[in-house]
Amino acid sequence: MGSRSPSVRCLVLVASIVLLAVAGSAQVGAAASSAPAAGPTEAESYHVPDDCRDLLRVDEEMRRYFAGRVPRVSSAAAKVDAIVAAILERDGLAFFYLAEGNFDAREAFRRRQGNCMAFSLLLMAVVREFRLTAHFNEVCTGPQWSRVGRLVAEIHHLNVVVRTGTGSVVVDLLPLPGPGGGGVASQPVADERAFAMFYCNNGVFLLGRGREREGLALLERATTIAPGFARCWVNLANAHSFLGDTERAQICFERALRVEPADLGALSGLAQLCRRTGQQERARRLEQRTEHYRERNPYYLAELARRDLAAGDTAMAMKRLRRALAIKDDEPEFYELAMAAARQLGRAKEAARWERRRATLQAQLRPEEGGAAPITR
Repeated sequence: MGSRSPSVRCLVLVASIVLLAVAGSAQVGAAASSAPAAGPTEAESYHVPDDCRDLLRVDEEMRRYFAGRVPRVSSAAAKVDAIVAAILERDGLAFFYLAEGNFDAREAFRRRQGNCMAFSLLLMAVVREFRLTAHFNEVCTGPQWSRVGRLVAEIHHLNVVVRTGTGSVVVDLLPLPGPGGGGVASQPVADERAFAMFYCNNGVFLLGRGREREGLALLERATTIAPGFARCWVNLANAHSFLGDTERAQICFERALRVEPADLGALSGLAQLCRRTGQQERARRLEQRTEHYRERNPYYLAELARRDLAAGDTAMAMKRLRRALAIKDDEPEFYELAMAAARQLGRAKEAARWERRRATLQAQLRPEEGGAAPITR
């Protein structure tokens, strides 16, 4: 790798935002609803609660609705089934997936839509209303990346684990194979961290939409809710870096590393910042520690490929783009770059093949947004 890494600014989006394409390709169960996709303006109209205690608040309308659908005298497992059905079934809320719907429990109930974070908050609020014991759960799927407006974000996934008389049940809005919401590890998440994730999600969304002041305020709030959560400081650092405040960015990166010295997001972001601010030797040392992490970011690989194309190293550009597409095959810009590289290499048939794949993908990204059946175990 060259001595200077490309300036791909990545915010670590610490919860459940996923691409529309993921929801569209998910297995849709009979209980899931289908509805026209709501545009970004609907998500943008949402006012984030000032008090994090309001995220799980249940109002009287919610109490009446669930009281009529969930038997008070029943097993914990039966109550969970009834609550999930009341949220997702067509004769219930018919809740459907909205990738940008970072809503609190009451708003998710009112709008009958939201992403995995919104669904988890709504479910948790209702489950606890029925005196069941539950906790948030983060699925450790490894780095996954996507765009959020003008930004590139690392995606993490959240679901809910509810205790029953015979064990526990995992409820997940999006189908993921294996125990715990994925064939990989998962870990319990305290309420404070889940709330911080919520504010980070909304902060990143607003920042990506150009509402910098509002987005930055939410990211700062996340660090006050969970000051021991390194990802919140990484998000805030990247936001300051994105907005050109390198001094504050470095302070936040350093704070993240005091909390978690091996946090790859903090190490990678600080390495990038050191390159930009002339701290070359420190940047080199940090890059050595994070090379594998950055090489798993398809947007980083695409940025390297752009530089290769500009430098005339088309073969290397194509090699990087193939790796990027192997990691993430639902990003149109990767196909556009592959088309350009193939044409430069004189491979007209290959360029046409990449163009067909891009056209197929773009057609898949346009249809209605479907709901996703929850996975309960």
